[in-house]
Amino acid sequence: GDVGGKSVRASGLAPVGSRLFINGRPVSFDEQARFDTSVTPLPGGRLVFRLLNGGVESWTVRTVRAK
Repeated sequence: GDVGGKSVRASGLAPVGSRLFINGRPVSFDEQARFDTSVTPLPGGRLVFRLLNGGVESWTVRTVRAK
């Protein structure tokens, strides 16, 4: 992950047809299911990713640190 601060960059690739939320906000994909967005971390520098894909829900929590 990026170094923490007011906002960090989150980018990646999601399964085609899925939906992604980072810290509760929906993320837009391009036509190849890639995303690249700025996100404000939650207290403690946490980013919470929620992925919905074909009725399956998965969560990932990442922590970013300030330099």
